[in-house]
Amino acid sequence: MRSHTLGKRVLREAEQSLHQKELDIQEALMKTRKVEERQQGIKAGFSLAECELADKAVAKFFYMNGISFNVAGAGGVDSSFRDMCDAIRKTPTSWIPPNRKKLAGPLIDTCYSEMTKKLEERDADGGFADKFGYSYTQDGWDSVDHLPLINSAYFCAGAGSVYLRSVDTSGKSKDAEYIASLMIADIYDIGCTRVVTVVTDTCATMEKLGKYTDSCDKLRQALKHDTEHAIRELEAAIAR
Repeated sequence: MRSHTLGKRVLREAEQSLHQKELDIQEALMKTRKVEERQQGIKAGFSLAECELADKAVAKFFYMNGISFNVAGAGGVDSSFRDMCDAIRKTPTSWIPPNRKKLAGPLIDTCYSEMTKKLEERDADGGFADKFGYSYTQDGWDSVDHLPLINSAYFCAGAGSVYLRSVDTSGKSKDAEYIASLMIADIYDIGCTRVVTVVTDTCATMEKLGKYTDSCDKLRQALKHDTEHAIRELEAAIAR
């Protein structure tokens, strides 16, 4: 009888000890979980602070260099700005941003070559240009630095549009003759036989330009394929 009572007491003490160990383990797990949560909170706080610092650095770069906010794109999606940020994010910590010499030297040559290749791929065999021709356009703008610019571009159905150049006209008289000289240079650069239309606005200078073309042999030669020719080609294509 005595041994039976002793056995029950030993079993009860063992169960109590086991239960206490389970409680100790649960308490240790809770402490570990709290430490991990606190560490995650600290990391999240650091991440948030780092993101805010990055946002301010980007904002200051825009503000101090007079860069249009449109450069960031619609929400930063599908833009060269987003491409830049993604590329920087993937670089190793040892990466050093390009300096002025690299930007103005090898990088500009590389980017120009890549862009030229992409433009050539739009109409590799010249089929779109031969079929539709180019529409040339020119207009005056002010830069973010308030410089008077004349921008030019051309468009081809099927191949898209191409920005050609911006000319700083500071100190120049933007009269019909000067505008025509820029237009002639652009059209010859694009290819006289491919420019079928010229698109401008209706400002006084452009109206004078229309009259100036009547007495400008070079411009008439540059515009061999005029609007009427393009219309005839279109009518012929429709008839076919």
